[in-house]
Amino acid sequence: MEGASFRIEQDYVMHFSQHEERTNMSEIEHVNPLSARSRDMLRDALLSLLHDQTYKSISITDICRRATLSRQAFYNNYSSKSELLHDCIDEWMIRPLEGLALEQNVHVPTLMLTYANVFLAHREFIAALTANGLVSVLRKEMTGLVRATFGPHLPAGTDSRYSIIYLASGLTDALCRWALSENPIPERMALTMAVWLTPLLPKANPANRE
Repeated sequence: MEGASFRIEQDYVMHFSQHEERTNMSEIEHVNPLSARSRDMLRDALLSLLHDQTYKSISITDICRRATLSRQAFYNNYSSKSELLHDCIDEWMIRPLEGLALEQNVHVPTLMLTYANVFLAHREFIAALTANGLVSVLRKEMTGLVRATFGPHLPAGTDSRYSIIYLASGLTDALCRWALSENPIPERMALTMAVWLTPLLPKANPANRE
């Protein structure tokens, strides 16, 4: 069991290191509009290709052709197809929710409504991740977001690392399944998630505040 725990901690630390590197790359986009435009085109190209091919079968050449960009343009922005995939997740699923982590007061139903709306807006991408067995990649990306958003509100005296892994996994899997359901209604899902989450976050519950 010690070995398994050590691997979990290693994955946890490695994920945040990789996320920080990608955040630094996003800062470069603000001073390089051409790079930002190329990255937009490459992200859209990957999503477009996922309609016709599996993720494993897509090559960097395929992505460049669909984006009408050179391979040099690709490598100016990404080191691999995997890095592009992570950037798609960051840009479409994580960054729209990052601002919520800055809020000192977490109103769980409102928070969950925002999460539901973001997942529903990117239903097509979630379907592609699901079809290619890549929801685990999204789950890992969600871990950092959940840590920043919910970490300060977890009960004192608990090992927050495992609580965060539990929350990130549950939220990601539930929201993905819901977004792909026949008639997803954000308000209904937000209420459902709030009922589940609120007891786990006593510091976020107004009734428990002094």
